[in-house]
Amino acid sequence: MHCTSKRGREPERSYLAKLHPWAAKLNTRRLAGITLAQVLSGETCSPISFEDFEFYLAFREHTLANLQFVVWYQDYRQRFFELNSKQIPTHRDESIISFSSLTSNISHSKHDIHSGPYIPISSSPSKDVDKPLPALPPVYLPPVLSPAGNDRALRDECMNVISTFLLPGAPKALLLDAELRDELVRKLATNCHPDVFKPAYEVVYFYLDRIALPRFLAYSTPNINLPKQVFFYVMGVLHIVAAIIIAIALILLVPVPPRNNRAWRLLAAFPFAIGTSTICAAWHGFCSQVWYRRSVQLHSWELQAASARSFAYVNSLRAPADMRRCVGLVCNSTDGTYRRGSFPVCIFRSEEPPIETKLRGDTTITFGITRPPVFGPEKVVEDTRILAVHQQVMQNCVIVGLCAFLVCSFTPSKAGANMV
Repeated sequence: MHCTSKRGREPERSYLAKLHPWAAKLNTRRLAGITLAQVLSGETCSPISFEDFEFYLAFREHTLANLQFVVWYQDYRQRFFELNSKQIPTHRDESIISFSSLTSNISHSKHDIHSGPYIPISSSPSKDVDKPLPALPPVYLPPVLSPAGNDRALRDECMNVISTFLLPGAPKALLLDAELRDELVRKLATNCHPDVFKPAYEVVYFYLDRIALPRFLAYSTPNINLPKQVFFYVMGVLHIVAAIIIAIALILLVPVPPRNNRAWRLLAAFPFAIGTSTICAAWHGFCSQVWYRRSVQLHSWELQAASARSFAYVNSLRAPADMRRCVGLVCNSTDGTYRRGSFPVCIFRSEEPPIETKLRGDTTITFGITRPPVFGPEKVVEDTRILAVHQQVMQNCVIVGLCAFLVCSFTPSKAGANMV
C-alpha cells in the first residue's frame, strides 16, 4: 500500500543530479544493508543521518508525518510497557503486605480483649482456645489497574493521535485505507494499548523502509547537484572536441617520417582522457575535488531547511512564545533539535515546515526550491559507507580515463587516413 501525505507529490524542479538507472544501481549497491531501524537508532552519519532523512521527507517528499508517526509509536510503546512493568510488582507487594498485616492483627487481637465475659460458642469447652491461629500462605491478588491519572494521560494522548494522524482532513493525515482507519478509531474508543496502532504502524513503516529510504539513499550518493553535473558534462564534451581537433591537426600536419613524430599525437590523448573521465564522473554525479575535501554539496531541500531554521531562530528572538509554531520537525524542542527519550508532544501542535511566512509588517519570506549554485555550499561526509561509495566511483573514473588514453594513443597515420 502506498502511504504518503496529502501533499506527497514530486516537485517539478529539485536540481538533483540526474542519474542513469545503471549509475544509480552502481552507486547504491554498497548501501543495500542500510535499514530504517539503523537510521532511527542513529547508526548512520551525515549525509544519511536521521536529521538528513528528516529534512528529505519534510522538504522533498512532503511526507514528514509518516516519520513523526513512527517515532511517536515506538516511544509510546516503550513508555506504555515500562509503566505496566513498574505498576504490577508494586501492587502485588502491597497486596501481600496488607494481607499479612491483616492476619497478624487477627492473631494478636484475641489476646488484647480484657472486657466482657467469655461466652463459649459450643457446649463443650474447646481445648484450642489459646492456640494461635495458623499462618496463612501469602495470596497474590490480581494486579490493580494503572492509576486514573496515568490512564487519562494515555487516553488523551491517543485522542491527540487520532485528531492529528487518523481523522480525514487532519493536519497530518496519513493515507490509510478507510476500513483500517475506522477500525483503529473504533478500538481506540475503549482501548489505548499500543497493539491497536500496530496495523497502521506496519503500513507506514513499510513505506518509509521500502520506498522513501531507498530514494533518499539514491539521492545521497552523488556529491554534486544538477548545476555542477551539467557543468561537468559541458567540460567533458569540450575536452573531447578539443582532443579530436588536436588529433586531426597532428595527423594531417605533422609528417610521419621520421616515425618519432608520431609521439606528438599523444598530445590529443590527454584532453581526450580528461574529457572521458569528466563525463564518467558527471554520469555518476561525482566531483573529484569535492571528494578530495571529503564533502558533498548541499541539496535543495537542505538549503530550504537551513532557511527555515534560520527563520525560526530569528522569530524566536522576536517572539519566543511562538517558537513551536515555526519549528515543525519531528520532535523538536525549542532549540530546533531532536532529543531522544523525550515525550514527543510537539507533533500534536506543530505544523509542517513553513513554506511561506510573514514577519511583522508586510515582509514575506518564502522557503521555495532555489537553484543551488554550481560551486555551492558543502558539508562534511562522516558516514564511512558513503566514503566507500565515493572511493569506488573515483576508481571507476580513473580506470575509464586510462582506457580512453590508451585508445587515443593508437591514432591512425596519415597514409591510413588517406586510404580510408
